[in-house]
Amino acid sequence: MKSPLRYPGSKAAFAPIFFDITNGMHNTTETLIEPFAGSAALSLYALEKKVCSKAVLIERDPLLYSFWESVFNHTQDLIRQIDRVNVKIDTWLGLNQYRLLDKPDMNQIAALGFAGLFFNRTNFSGIIGSTPIGGMEQNSDYKIDCRFNKKELIKSIQNIARFKDNVSVIFGDAVGEILRYSQQGSNLFFFIDPPYYKQGQKLYRYSYTVADHLNLS
Repeated sequence: MKSPLRYPGSKAAFAPIFFDITNGMHNTTETLIEPFAGSAALSLYALEKKVCSKAVLIERDPLLYSFWESVFNHTQDLIRQIDRVNVKIDTWLGLNQYRLLDKPDMNQIAALGFAGLFFNRTNFSGIIGSTPIGGMEQNSDYKIDCRFNKKELIKSIQNIARFKDNVSVIFGDAVGEILRYSQQGSNLFFFIDPPYYKQGQKLYRYSYTVADHLNLS
């Protein structure tokens, strides 16, 4: 399954190699926990290939969390917004209000999830905190809508949403959730892919400080 998200450091190509490297360590568990969900490429691969039967996606960015929550629990609402949107600068500006939120509003999950997808597909390199492809003046050969293929996005979301009963999406801090799940028992398999160290502040809206990386380690 292809993730609808463009994401810095996505592990889509790495997923099959990863499970070869682990050499069956995951065979005794049914739940894969991904504390830095992002594009969730590894979890999606694991579900599709039946490496595991359940996945837990943990995400600190409220727009990315809302996107995954919308994919599994507000699927049709999300698809309708994708189908109806006019991908242009005015829309980009209108959605900017959602980038100011530090935590998700549970009454607006589908709207927040759509905003997260919109910025991911229309911004440089898929970076939610960045500026639109083609710039604000849209003078470039590549315009804001060049990576927003509605049919492909909808098809991808419908495909992934089939696993709604197998996925839990959690908004929260990765370290806190790792500790919480670890206390529940040992029959769990974690894929911990931390934020980039040097380029983190440029790539993520919620990057790690040196102290955060040490704490995670």
